[in-house]
Amino acid sequence: MATYSYRAIDPSSNILVGKIVAQDESVLEKTLGMQGLTLIEAKKSLGISWSTLSTPRFRETDLLNLTYLMQQIVISGISLVTGLQDVVDGGSRKILAPVFLSLSSGVQSGMSLSEAMLERPDVFPSYYIQMIRAGEVSGTLEQSLDYLMQYLDWQIEFKKSIRSMLVYPTIVLSFMGFLIIILFVFVFPALIGVLTSLKADLPLPTRVVMAISNFARNYSLYIGTAAVAAVAAYRLLTKRPAIRRIVDNLQLKLPLAGELISKISLSRYFKTLATLQASGLDIQSTFSTAAGVVNNTELRARLEQVTESILSGGTVAGALIATGSIPQLVLSMVSLGEKTGNIEGALFRSSNIFDKEVRETVKRLFAAVEPLIVICLGAMMLVILLSIFLPLYGIIGSIKGH
Repeated sequence: MATYSYRAIDPSSNILVGKIVAQDESVLEKTLGMQGLTLIEAKKSLGISWSTLSTPRFRETDLLNLTYLMQQIVISGISLVTGLQDVVDGGSRKILAPVFLSLSSGVQSGMSLSEAMLERPDVFPSYYIQMIRAGEVSGTLEQSLDYLMQYLDWQIEFKKSIRSMLVYPTIVLSFMGFLIIILFVFVFPALIGVLTSLKADLPLPTRVVMAISNFARNYSLYIGTAAVAAVAAYRLLTKRPAIRRIVDNLQLKLPLAGELISKISLSRYFKTLATLQASGLDIQSTFSTAAGVVNNTELRARLEQVTESILSGGTVAGALIATGSIPQLVLSMVSLGEKTGNIEGALFRSSNIFDKEVRETVKRLFAAVEPLIVICLGAMMLVILLSIFLPLYGIIGSIKGH
């Protein structure tokens, strides 16, 4: 999506100037055409305007609210155009109103609801549009919206549970980092300055702490710049597909953390599969769309091979075995679901298994990290005490010797 500055002419031959967000110029022209305007000139805005910065980001909770309102429109029995316009006129939330206005304009111009959603890729994910299209084709739009609400609700709660489990270690690690910075930048220089002024022989721990402290103080600007540059370089390099896949592959190989990443991704994959399958989507769209929700590119590539294998005549269970990423219990469940004709139920149960395993993996990860945190804190305190008290004992011993 980009911001375009445009000049257009209305039916009364008046020239209008403005700015609008669109995917490209063709979409911009179509959007203006829905408003009765003819595009004369369009320029992509290179800068970021204050209005763009101040526009709130469309979140999953907003999409859930939007889906609920659309479901109420369908249930009410009124026409889609009337219902969408009523939501706009009714003063819907600031972030929802422009989306409903866009959908209303698209439907009024003769588009289907799913086609109108294609004009807003910043709001509607691929799986969402696919399910709406399946509902339109099969005449079960209300049911598709209900499936989407259940899926979005699960996704929101799933993310909340993961975040809540990550709160404790994040706070502890942040506190450790903050404490280290305070000690080495402010506390140690003052204490070591006093010890140095006494002209005593400094033991090795004290000299090590002095070296680290001096380095942190003298090169803090360079350290900060290097850290920012490293983060920027990482983000820039990982935008390249080949490098991103190497990084994602390494992430999957990390002990416990890689297992957690894999299980979170597979939980989303199987939940999306089950939801799309329940909505009546064809098997190719179901498996290819579900693979698209996986963020890890290495795992996504493996799951994309599942679609190709199934289309070439293979079984779902056989295709999943070939990925080398699916646990045996889930494979057995999917295989049984294929044989009994209840693949949808097997996929839902598989997703529930991964949900539970994610929580168990997080607990095991914390169980492994907590002793490391204690050891690091203990080692840090030992170094601090040795660096301060060893010189003091030396000074006291020299005084007694005199």
